[in-house]
Amino acid sequence: MELKIFFFLLFSLSLLQCDDKLKEVPEVFENSTLDLPNSNPKIYMDANGVTIRCPEAKVGERGMVQGKEYVVVNEEDLKETVNIGADVTCICTSLIQNMVGLFSNKKTFNQDISGWDTSNVTDMRRMFFYSGLFNQGIGEWDTSNITDMRGMFTYAFSFNQSIEEWNTAGVTLMGSMFEYAESFDQDLSRWCVEKIDFPPEHFSVGSPISLAYQPVWGTCPP
Repeated sequence: MELKIFFFLLFSLSLLQCDDKLKEVPEVFENSTLDLPNSNPKIYMDANGVTIRCPEAKVGERGMVQGKEYVVVNEEDLKETVNIGADVTCICTSLIQNMVGLFSNKKTFNQDISGWDTSNVTDMRRMFFYSGLFNQGIGEWDTSNITDMRGMFTYAFSFNQSIEEWNTAGVTLMGSMFEYAESFDQDLSRWCVEKIDFPPEHFSVGSPISLAYQPVWGTCPP
């Protein structure tokens, strides 16, 4: 029993801080082509140079990418890691499908999660609801499978990053998406919203998004 507790604590501590293994590599090898310790071909950087992908890996697998160690998580692991306030910058999220309310009411959260793989996520309802400090660049997220973005940035007072390149072609629900997102004024006019014929209720109430920057509802710009 004590051994199980020890290993659980060890795993939890490993998530508290993203390891930079480059610091452990002798200087003579820094510019060599040698693989870093614990390299795993199933955990890798996407061609966009930002996203960490692991679609063929199993939960718990680890791998080195550009000197940092990443761990593959499932939905349960991810929620627990967020809830305890641990570092979530060095996790691979390729296996996650649901991010509903993930950072809801996490008022001080502002970690760099630009490298998350969201290609399998279908639901981001209330993901950053009342995440008052969050303002990280997530413009490279793959949102092609998402159908529900209701309340995603409601009361996300600080968020004001470009997300104009998001693929929203499959989204059917966007009500209150930017409601009282008091800083957000980015251009969304080229979003593909052909599955939403009319302006969603409270889409941007209380936010500074201009009419010219609103999506053109019911259309999909070329």
